[in-house]
Amino acid sequence: MEYRSADPDLDLPSGRLDEYLLEVTARFDPGRVAVLDRSTGRSVTYGDLPGEVSRLAGALQRWGISPSDVVAVHLPNGVEYAVLALALSRCGAAMTPVSIVGTAEEISRQLTATAAVAVVTDVRVAAVGVAAAEAAGLALSRVVMVGDDLSAAGDCSAEVTSWTSLAGGDGPDDVAGDVPVDPAAAAACLPMSSGTTGLPKPVWLTHRALTANVVQFASALDWPAEQTTLAFLPFSHVYAMSTVLFGGLARGDTIVTMPRFHVADAVDVVEQEQVTMAFIVPPVATILAAHPSADPDRLHSLQLVISGAAPLDPAVARAIAVRLGVDVLQGYGLTEMAPVTHVMRPGTRMPLDSVGTAVPGVVFRVVDPVSGVDVDPVEQGRTAPGELWVRGPNMMSGYVGAPEATAVIIDEDGWLHTGDMVTVDAAGCVTIVARLKELLKCHGYQVAPAELEALLREYPGVSDAAVVGVPVEDSTDERPYALVVRGVSAGSGPSEEGLLQYVADRTARYKHLAGVTFVDAVPRDPSGKMRRRDLSALVPVTSVPAR
Repeated sequence: MEYRSADPDLDLPSGRLDEYLLEVTARFDPGRVAVLDRSTGRSVTYGDLPGEVSRLAGALQRWGISPSDVVAVHLPNGVEYAVLALALSRCGAAMTPVSIVGTAEEISRQLTATAAVAVVTDVRVAAVGVAAAEAAGLALSRVVMVGDDLSAAGDCSAEVTSWTSLAGGDGPDDVAGDVPVDPAAAAACLPMSSGTTGLPKPVWLTHRALTANVVQFASALDWPAEQTTLAFLPFSHVYAMSTVLFGGLARGDTIVTMPRFHVADAVDVVEQEQVTMAFIVPPVATILAAHPSADPDRLHSLQLVISGAAPLDPAVARAIAVRLGVDVLQGYGLTEMAPVTHVMRPGTRMPLDSVGTAVPGVVFRVVDPVSGVDVDPVEQGRTAPGELWVRGPNMMSGYVGAPEATAVIIDEDGWLHTGDMVTVDAAGCVTIVARLKELLKCHGYQVAPAELEALLREYPGVSDAAVVGVPVEDSTDERPYALVVRGVSAGSGPSEEGLLQYVADRTARYKHLAGVTFVDAVPRDPSGKMRRRDLSALVPVTSVPAR
């Protein structure tokens, strides 16, 4: 059975991402602040945003950025992020968003996979950005650095390009003419995702997919425009990029950015800026529900909290609603869908453990993963579990350079197999109950076991390795835990401490191993494929502490 949104059909934008957003933002008060960066004090109004985008787009074009080029954006949340994203769109180029907590090794792989021609980084993360660019073979002149103190680039400071010199040049203010791109085919953004299996891969998100999802989410949310929205979730994550950055601009919000979440700082920002809406992840929800620093009297301006990226405990959602007097909604999506497919609706009585109903234009099925037959619908209660299949105008075109991986996740009929097991009730509310896919979720980030396994196998004395998720105490998160086979001639072999440090030195913090157990063999079938369902029995712990 196909389930459809009960919302009316939408007229979706037909132009580039920047064309749509700047057309919409022109309707708002030009004196209203569009983006305020609390870490630098820099801001841009809706009246000034088009000019900033236009000038930067012209500068990028003169610098050599052409249609179909890919530029890596290695920036913390802020004004520059918003202006650069729209300027690249105006040039017909694509951005590949890079996590500021990634290591140089991880980022260099992304630069190579996306064929990025340049990197825009920030003085606060410059050492990693420059090292990644060098490792990927980019000339240092193709590294643009935001910030006043270019010495953060070390010995390379004289070779990198200053954002100020690039964006503040004396050339013409605009790109000459319209850039001829097909919004339904040209990539606007290439985020990374592991899909349902394997290593992270670039996801081809077109201008149409991104603009469609902004419109879909706004229509489903139907929240009054011009909110003041807290933006600490990294824009490098498509959840925040779509719902907070692009969605916030389309709503006319004042987007108040922070480089990262710290409870005391966040409370200060909410109180001082009178923040009305916040997008969060479950670990932050737990803090809002009980942390002493999350003083309800100081958070009284908050009206709406939306959680995504991982399942939210209904008890935590209720605790936030009661403690802060706010609406708490949960949504669901995946990078391959740009990303939102389902969301709870304000003012409704949707089950708190659900992720709500489909956004307009999204169609979904619930399919038995063994038989391939749709699970029977129900008139009351919930269906039996099945895998969630989705499709809609916000779907990716595929994985870059990975047609086999694309064929695994998108079938011949155009259904995207999410790898998530769900139930659905008679009203179309979906509840996530399990995962078929191998991915782990930690602090809202994807952790691909295959990536860590490949890294572990490079360590001297390791002949095989498997990584499994172990629940975090008092959380819905998982942390990766390694099962390692020592080589026959490894002598005393690798130690747990050595492996933990090896992985920690080469990966972002959310990928750090919670522990290592040495085993005689990793369970595999006769073809050599790992039997992941048998791994948990080899792990000696049932939970691990939060970091």
